[in-house]
Order: sequence, then structure tokens, then C-alpha cells
Amino acid sequence: MEVLIIFLCWILGSLNGSLFTIRLMKWNNIIHQGSGNPGATNMLRLYGVKAGFFVFLFDVAKSFLPIYIAKYYQVNPITLSYCVVASIIGHCFSPFLSFHGGKGVATFLGGLFALNPVFGLYASSIWMSVYLATSLAALSSLCMVMFMAGCLFNTSSTTGLLIALFFIFIRHQSNWLRWRETLKS
Repeated sequence: MEVLIIFLCWILGSLNGSLFTIRLMKWNNIIHQGSGNPGATNMLRLYGVKAGFFVFLFDVAKSFLPIYIAKYYQVNPITLSYCVVASIIGHCFSPFLSFHGGKGVATFLGGLFALNPVFGLYASSIWMSVYLATSLAALSSLCMVMFMAGCLFNTSSTTGLLIALFFIFIRHQSNWLRWRETLKS
């Protein structure tokens, strides 16, 4: 049963809010525009706040809902943390997008809110604070990842969440390598 729940989270995580939105609105494919990333940030940059916010909510909900329901039915907390990982992997390597996808931040937040709303608020607050100060979504994401890794390190049933945070950190590799090069110049 637990494997089925994790698989369901992967499938739901694979659904892409950007793809749904561009098809509904008959817009150009976002994979061939801007950063080429089919996530909320690129959607925001290309099509505005409403489109970006819709994709963000979609990405949060596709992780939040199945994990919240599984938590309601008292699925093992360790399994739930791996459901977050499965949702993020589905989001980042969607079979519906030829195994491409976003960077997993909104999907992580949805799963985190389902597991622990207080930690979800911490993570969202860190992300928003850094973004308001810098206007850099990737820096906000990396700061949130580092902060949450510290918060989650000594709590129970967090192996999956730490894997998810590490995965998000790696997905932002192009951003931090670009920043490193900029600092060298």
C-alpha cells in the first residue's frame, strides 16, 4: 500500500501547472521561452503575476492534497516524507514533459505544509523574505533550503525531507554556478 501511495504522489507531482495553463490560455510553450523552466517563476516572468501565482498554487496543491489525505489516514510518517520526494521527482522529471520539469520548490512547500504547517510557514516566510529583499527566486529557494535543512535535521521522520531539500539544492546548480562566475569577474 505504501508503494502505491508513493507512486500516486509521483504521478500527481508529474502534472505540470504551466503546461495546463499554456494549453488552456493558448499561449506559447514556456519550455522554449525565458529560462526554459516550466515552473512558477518562469511563468511569472513571461505571463505575469496571475499566471505565475496559478502555477504556484497548482504545484503546491498537487503535493499537498495527496500527502494530507495520506496523513489523515495515518500513513507512516517516514512514508509521507518519501511522498514529498516522489512528488518533487515527478515535478522535476515529468514523463508528460519528456522528463523535464521545474525545480521543485513549490511542490516541496505543498508537501511540507501537509506534513507540518508550522514548518511550511517557516519555509514560506524565509523564501518570501529573501525574495522581497533581493528579487531573486533562486537565491530565495536556496536560502529556504539551507534554513529548512537546519530546522529538520534533528526532527523525527525527516530523511525523505532532507533528501528533497538536497534534490532542490542540486536542481539550482546552474544558478549558483552562474553566481559564482559573476562573483569571480
